[in-house]
Parts: sequence; structure tokens; C-alpha cells
Amino acid sequence: MSDDYRYPSDLDSDEGSILWDQDSRDYLDDDDEDFLDSFDDLSISNSERRRPLVLHPVESLCIICLARPKYTLNGRSYTTCGLRCAAILQNATQASPAPSIKRLPTSTPSVRPPPRAPAIGTRRRALPASTANGDSSHTQKPVCVVCKQRPSYRDAVTCGLTCLESLATNGGDPTMCNYCHRKPRQGTEPQCGTTCAESANKACLYCRSRPRNGRYHLCSMACKKLSTKQTPLLLEAPKGHATYEMVEKNFLSSWKAGASSVRPTVKRVYKIIENADFLKPYDAYKKRVKNEQFRYHGTTRTCSLGKVGSNQTKVCNDSRCSMCNILKTSFKLLAFFILNRFGAGVYTSSASNKAFSFSNTSGAVLVTKVVLGKVRTVSAWNEVMSCPTGYDSVIFDRQNGTLNETVVYTDDAIRPVFLITFS
Repeated sequence: MSDDYRYPSDLDSDEGSILWDQDSRDYLDDDDEDFLDSFDDLSISNSERRRPLVLHPVESLCIICLARPKYTLNGRSYTTCGLRCAAILQNATQASPAPSIKRLPTSTPSVRPPPRAPAIGTRRRALPASTANGDSSHTQKPVCVVCKQRPSYRDAVTCGLTCLESLATNGGDPTMCNYCHRKPRQGTEPQCGTTCAESANKACLYCRSRPRNGRYHLCSMACKKLSTKQTPLLLEAPKGHATYEMVEKNFLSSWKAGASSVRPTVKRVYKIIENADFLKPYDAYKKRVKNEQFRYHGTTRTCSLGKVGSNQTKVCNDSRCSMCNILKTSFKLLAFFILNRFGAGVYTSSASNKAFSFSNTSGAVLVTKVVLGKVRTVSAWNEVMSCPTGYDSVIFDRQNGTLNETVVYTDDAIRPVFLITFS
């Protein structure tokens, strides 16, 4: 299977998740912003963070940071406030025999000196009329599109996590552009124009109002945390979206049944979001066994989840619905199902046509990530009936791989990543 599938697994794993967003403040409410501010400088104690602001004479301030008073001990006063600034000073001294350090005035002038007049022949730059008149409306942030009260956070369309979650769940005003949420839709199109239409095709699958982070499917750690609150969660990648195009392309290119077969039409593609508890056993198994690959698994459904025209957005509770049971428990309910092929295990295939044959066209195909470890390759049915000693999986490339069978013998070795439906 194509390596194009490889990056979605990083999204599901906690390993490397810091690559999502170096600035974890995205979409934080005011209280959360204050909370994170207290961890910006880990060298300052919590008691110092909560201490009220005290103004000190300039001559008593640290010569490096110019913010905190000089450190004193047993009547001796040092030039810096603490060890960190002292280290900076020491490094500067070592780098240059005579470091250039500004000396502070002995007292703070009480009156600011008047600005110098411009040199003869120069022209003073005029300020905008609005600024000259004291009007700063041109610098005001746009209002949150959900609460319509607080200003939007940075480049977001909402003011914080609460409104972000509401926007992602309810979708916003149906008459407005589904990307910028500030301009009316253009005709029957879901966006207001070509700019937002192009941005929507690479948007975060959760908030749908900001560009996704690189090749990941969400834009920030905030969207990841909010999306995992309601797992298992299916985030649809609409037709034309980069995620949809990638999944469809790989499904069709993995179709090995030959030119005479008719490849099905992909109708819907969903990114499957699971929580850390669901993924933790898989991550531990992958770290220990290694050799992660991507495979297809065809399954059936009894509900309307994922069907075109259906309003169902959550997994059902029908014990007969294989698709929803896999989304809720991975393959635990199927791992001990006895098959007269290679014993009790979870069966997948590198050939999408093989997986599709088990979906009965009205079902679904799951793109799964599978840890194969050491592979035992077989050449006939029933050559092994359980996981062979010293191996972690079994592969039977039946008919030169056009009907590939890939088997693992523990649920910890497999997790669903995408859901593809055809009707």
C-alpha cells in the first residue's frame, strides 16, 4: 500500500504530537490563557508568579533582564537577579573580554524629554486620519462568529474553546460561508468565493475554519483535544478536500482485480478520531514489535452511519453492526472468530478489491494501520492455523497479491484510521 497513508497514523498516536502546534495556546479561553502564562518561565516559582507588582528604583534592577531587583545575601548585593541572568552575564564575559553592557542612570528622570525636531529638509510622515483623531477602530479584532460578543482569538473565527466546540458541532450559520463564516455563501456554493473555496479544501477537519497543520488532518492541539472528547468520532472529509483525494486515490490504486473489474465509486470518506486509551495498547505494541503497514478491511453495517443522505452522525448500539462495533472496540469482537483459513485472527488485505468484496457494496471499507512485526509468508490455505512461533503475522499473497490475505492474532496490532462508504 502507498506510503501516502503513513502520516495519518501520527495524528492518532500521542508520539510526536508536539509537532502539531508549537504554540499550544490556539483557541484558548481567557482563563486557559492565564493558566498557560504561569508556565512560560519555569525558573520563576509559583509564589513569585502570584506576587503583586512592585516598582523598584532603576539602579536596583538586574543589569541583564532590567525587570527584577538585584539579588542580595548577607548584606552583599549582586549585579544580577539570579543564576539564570548571572549565567548570561558570564557567557557574555567569556565571549568578549570587555562586554558592552549598558550602564543604567543613577536615577530615573521624572519628565520625559521632548522629541527632537526633524532635521532640516526632512518630512514628517503623516498619521492616518483615524489615528490622528484618536479613532483606533481599524485595529480592532473581528468579533467571534458564534457568541458575537468577544473578539476572535488571533487568526481564528471564534473567541475561545467553548465557541470553537459549538462551531464544530453545529456548523455555524447555514447562510454564511462555511470557512470564514463572515460572508454570505455564493449561490449554491458552501463558500463565499474562490479564496475560501480553495482554503476549505485544505481546512482542519474539526473546526473547518483554519488550515490544517501541514499534512495532518487538524489545525492545532486544541482541535485534537476537543475532537477526542466525543470519541469514537467520524470527521467527514468532503469531496475535493485533500484528505478525501488522498484516501480515494490510494483506494483506487490498490484495486488489484484487473482491468475487467469495475471499481466502485467512493461516496464518503471519514477520518476516525479515537481517544488515547483506545490507542495506547496499539502504540505500545507498535513500539515493541514494529513494522507498521496499512491494510483494508471490508465490513457490513446495519445502521445508516456514513450513508449518503443520512443524518446519523454517531455509532449505533446494534450488536450485529460490525462497522460500529469496530469503531467502538477495534477488532476485539472479531479477533477470536474462527475461520478455516489461518485460524482465529483479524483478516485484512493490501488489495482494496479483496476488502470491498466483504462489504456487500452497501457496507464499508476501513483503512487500518496494522503492526506486522516478523511476517510468516505462506503459499496455501491452512498452512498454519495460529500465529507461528517466532512470528507476529501471516501473509498469503494469493493470486500474485490480487487477493492478498494479511492476518494478525491480537487486537493490539490493529486500529481503524479511515472509513470509506459507497452508498
